[in-house]
Amino acid sequence: MKTFYLGFLFFLCISIKLNGQDSTFIKSSFKGNLYEYFGTRLTYPLDLAIKGVSGFAEIDFRLNNLGKLDSINVISAPDLRLAKEIVNVLVSTKELWTPTKLNGNTIDYKYKLIVEYKIIQGQNVPRAESAILRDKAEKKFNKQKYNDALEIINNAIKLDPFDYRFYDLRSKVFLKIGDIEKKEMDKETSISLEKQIVGCVVIISYSIVK
Repeated sequence: MKTFYLGFLFFLCISIKLNGQDSTFIKSSFKGNLYEYFGTRLTYPLDLAIKGVSGFAEIDFRLNNLGKLDSINVISAPDLRLAKEIVNVLVSTKELWTPTKLNGNTIDYKYKLIVEYKIIQGQNVPRAESAILRDKAEKKFNKQKYNDALEIINNAIKLDPFDYRFYDLRSKVFLKIGDIEKKEMDKETSISLEKQIVGCVVIISYSIVK
């Protein structure tokens, strides 16, 4: 019989300062440990884990120029109950953000929170397959095997479409193979994801056969 246990992982998405030719963008930050905050408040319902319900939930939310959360939109989620739970926890963070700044002025800005629900066998948490693929792609890139690197990083992005580093690497591959249009598109996507995503939390259900 399978027994399920609950756990969580944290993936760091730090506050950043982006300097452009004419602007400085300072990302909002959470007043506390965002990953622990969500990881200890979100659950993985047993019946959903047993059914194999898993995947990414993508939540948009807007912070006003005072850093107050004033709107939430569920883009996608593996299950409606999971979406509702994330929204409820996110609502409780209304007063826990610093304002976003552009050129020294506080502004309204829309962010994303990504929550991945993952079922693993046993209690040892394996390294994410997408991260393993990125390392392999980088090695191929360094060996100038650009087509091989492109195929591998494409597979990594299919597994995790929210990691800006994957798009940054792929933009470098496109540059080397001479596809400037796709290079620019991926560079823009990388910058956009780095600016918009404030956190990537993984909620794990451990499946153990007894």
